Amino acid sequence: MAPPSGAGESWKRNVLLAVSALVVAVTAAAIAMAVAGASSGGPVGPSSLTAAAVSLHVFNVEGGCRSREDHVPACSMGLARDPRKKYDADNVVDHRIWHNDVLVADCVFYGGDRVADETGVGTSRWFRVRLNDVPGGYAWMPAVRTHDSPVLPRCSR
Repeated sequence: MAPPSGAGESWKRNVLLAVSALVVAVTAAAIAMAVAGASSGGPVGPSSLTAAAVSLHVFNVEGGCRSREDHVPACSMGLARDPRKKYDADNVVDHRIWHNDVLVADCVFYGGDRVADETGVGTSRWFRVRLNDVPGGYAWMPAVRTHDSPVLPRCSR
């Protein structure tokens, strides 16, 4: 005896709905875990850092430095070793940056040392940038040194 007309289509539709519901549930759970991890201030694992890495363009507020194509020391800017410590010569890595340099950032830290640019615009937000030529492989750039405002996970420190 043959199944009633439309029974095969109904079974296929039910399987399709069940598979779709499972895909939606798994995707929602993955997104919720990623958002919770990024906003908790907890440690950020290496895989999420790799996925979150973005380019930042260095901005120098001094017009005379923005128009230069050469890298004169007077127009260079420093990157901090630790964003929580005072931003001074004792807390700056050897690597220098200039206007229009492109750095790779993997997370953002709020509540660091407050830094102001030459016009008085200040911030306590810092980007962790990757560098091959400094101990530990990274340094910290204050947000006043870029006009970019990427969405990044919070750094664990």
